[in-house]
Amino acid sequence: MLEVVLGRLWPTVDRQVGIPDVITAAVRGSRSAGRLLTDRLAWLAIITTTIILSVGQLLVFTNSYRSYGQALHDVALTTITGEPLDASDPFAQVIELVLAVYSVVVFGTLAGALGAFFLSAERARKEAAS
Repeated sequence: MLEVVLGRLWPTVDRQVGIPDVITAAVRGSRSAGRLLTDRLAWLAIITTTIILSVGQLLVFTNSYRSYGQALHDVALTTITGEPLDASDPFAQVIELVLAVYSVVVFGTLAGALGAFFLSAERARKEAAS
C-alpha cells in the first residue's frame, strides 16, 4: 500500500527515456509557454523553470547525480546564482558553463525590462503633463 502511494507521489524515473526525449519535451513546453504568454517576465520565468527541470533530468540520466532532488537543487542554484555544480564530470562542467551564461542573460533581461518599465512610465507622465 505504501509503495503504491509513494509511487504516485514520486514516480520512478524510466531509464528508457533518453536525452533527446528530455530535450524535445523541454522545447515543446517552452514553445507552448511562449505562445500563451506575451509578458516578457512571465515568459522568462517559464523558460527558466523549464530549463531547471530539464537540465536536472539530464544530469540524472547521464549519471552525474544519483538523485533528482539533489540535481534539481544544484541546477536551480547554478541557474539563478551561478553557484558551481557539485558534479565534476565533463558533461556537468559544460552544463555549468551554459547555465552560468544563461544566468547572465536572465539578469540582463530583467534589468532591461525594469529599465523599459521606468522609461515608459516617465514618458507617459511627460506626455500627460504636456
